[in-house]
This record gives sequence, C-alpha cells and structure tokens, in this order.
Amino acid sequence: MFRKRCIVCMVVVMTALNMVACAPKLQEDDDKPTENPYVFTALASDPTSSGKSFATDEGVYTVFRNTEDRWFLLFLPHGTTEVTVVSDVDEAILKFEKVGDMLYFQTVSGPYGNRLWTVPCAGGTPTPLALPDDHFLLSKFSIADGYIYYGADYDETRYAVFRMQLETGTFQKLAESTGEPVPVVLSPDGFVYYRDDGQSYCVRPDGSGLKAVAEMTASDFYYDGWRYTLDPEIGYIMRQKGIADATPISLQKYEKAYFTNTGIFAYTSTYVVGESIYRQTLYRMDLNGANVQKISEERLADSELLLADGWLYYFAYDQNVSRWCRIRPDGTEKTLLY
Repeated sequence: MFRKRCIVCMVVVMTALNMVACAPKLQEDDDKPTENPYVFTALASDPTSSGKSFATDEGVYTVFRNTEDRWFLLFLPHGTTEVTVVSDVDEAILKFEKVGDMLYFQTVSGPYGNRLWTVPCAGGTPTPLALPDDHFLLSKFSIADGYIYYGADYDETRYAVFRMQLETGTFQKLAESTGEPVPVVLSPDGFVYYRDDGQSYCVRPDGSGLKAVAEMTASDFYYDGWRYTLDPEIGYIMRQKGIADATPISLQKYEKAYFTNTGIFAYTSTYVVGESIYRQTLYRMDLNGANVQKISEERLADSELLLADGWLYYFAYDQNVSRWCRIRPDGTEKTLLY
C-alpha cells in the first residue's frame, strides 16, 4: 500500500512540475502594447476582424457555404454587384488573409489540427502550405512581413505559439502555453496576441517581452480608448476605461441595447450594428447605447457582419437558403449579392 501511494504521489508531483514548466514565463518591462481597435476586436472574435469577411482597396472578400456544405471564397469589386468565385473547397474555412496577389486560408481537417492553403486572388486551385511535420495547427493565424504566426499542438502533448518564414519554412517558437493558444493575432502595435487557458497574452515577434493583458470576450469591442461590452443579460451596453491594464476602471452603463453576446456585430466611430437578441434580425444603436433602431426584418444566417465602403455586408436566409447581402446602415438599398 505504501509503495502504491508513493507511486501516485510521484505521478502527481511530476504532472504539477510539467504544468509549471509549460506555463508562460512573463517578462516585466515598461514597454506596454499599444491600445488599438485591431488587437481588441481580433481577440474578441468580432466579425469586423474575424477573418471571414474583410475589405481591401479593390473590393470585399467573404466566405460562403452552400446547401451542399461546400465552401467558397468570394470577391466583390467596389462599385459593382458582380461577385466572383475565387476558389472553393469541401472543408470549413475558418479564416483567410490577402497577402500581395495571394490568399492564404485555413480549413478544418478533423481532430488532428487544421490545414493552411494558398490560392491566387485571380482564382485557381488551392495549394497546401506545409507546416513542420509535428505541428498540428490549432488557431486562427496572422501573416505579416513574410512570416505566418500561429498556435499549434507539437511534440504530441505540448502547445506553443510559433512563427514560420513563408519563403524558407524555417520556424521559431515564440511562447510555450499550458493550453491551446487560440487565436493568434499579429497587431499593428508590434505584438503578437493570443489566449491561453482563459488568459490573454502578448509577445513580441522575436519571442521577447511576454506579458499578460486584460481578458476580452466575444461581446467586447474597442474604440477611442474605451472598452465597450454588450450585455444582454442586464440589457445594457457598458463601457470602461483601460484595455491593456489588468484592472479597467470607470465602468459606466447606458440605455438598453437589443444585442446578443456572441460577437455578431460591427461598429463605426458613432454607432454599432448587431443581431437582435430576440429575433435574430439587424439593429443599430449609438455608441452610448441610445437611439436603438431596427434596420432589417431578415433572420441572420451566419455570424458575419462587415461595415465597409458605406455598406453593411451580412448573411441572411432567403426562403431557407443562406444568401450574401448588403444594406445601407440606415436600412435602405438592400441588395442580394450571392
């Protein structure tokens, strides 16, 4: 009996030591990440930066799933209603980015990680992008300056945030994590942001300066130094000062807001547009929570909203079929696109 207890104790101790060894090692310095909307909305899974819909100088890109469960990359040039199919695959597309004249996108490929692909913006057949053999892709990725940043399960039982040079395939581990680092976001402020086991962190692209930052939720977004939270549980939009600091202050409540807490919204400097908590239709309101207006009677079909070029792009059901649509933020000029 004594021998069995010793063995059990040794296993517990070794497990605890392993968890400590894998825990992020934070570094203290005065260089804080800059507060900016790109970081906050991306970590919060806000559709304005979710990676399934985005705008470029040339037009708007989005992901569309048809009734046969096939996934399409679509492109709509600015100033037209003629949608082009860039490519299509039979796996769910999680995110894609445009880099030069190429699109990089990520698909779900079973329980052993996800896959990365490339395809020309002009259209064509997707080509797989190879990662190191033992890296099972977990998170949404980011690309900048010739590198791809991603989270992975590696060495069978360990997790980390990596970056890989696209041209050579050489990679570097930026930070070890205790759980799945999801998502991984490279911000314009020069930091890589990710979540790990319920906590948000940032680290420099060279792996230095690892810090814990304020946690964010799917119903949060950031504008002009304020953190906004849509809270349908109590029927308020709230805002608080302090995003990068661990303890935000000055919490304020505003008038009742009819929005869900699932991140199905987009915003500008003066108003927010989101899904109705009761009817799954589109509403808008001022950033202070006032002036709530319904702008559409349709039932939303997907958690993708994009405000771009004076339009709100969204997915809605038309005779029980998902369609890509756009409408002016005031509820006028609705157009079926695809």
